[in-house]
Amino acid sequence: MTKYCYIHDKKEAFKECENCEKAICHDCADTYWQTNALSAMFLPEKTKQQKMTYCPKCIRKTRIKSTLLTSFFLILILSFIIVTIIFARM
Repeated sequence: MTKYCYIHDKKEAFKECENCEKAICHDCADTYWQTNALSAMFLPEKTKQQKMTYCPKCIRKTRIKSTLLTSFFLILILSFIIVTIIFARM
């Protein structure tokens, strides 16, 4: 049985989103590389395991989570710097 994209109902599905498992066409499939400092340091090339295919909705969620997490850590670091400066002047 042929699956069709959940966004473009007339296009044949290319893959399934690895997050929500909905069928997506080639146009909707977006590749997201999961990387971190350790994998970047020890692996010269990105392996196929790190390559994830997500639908546009899941990519948006992933980017929002990443942005929020990065913002939280940035605010935490800046707060620590400000508190250190304030205590150094006392």
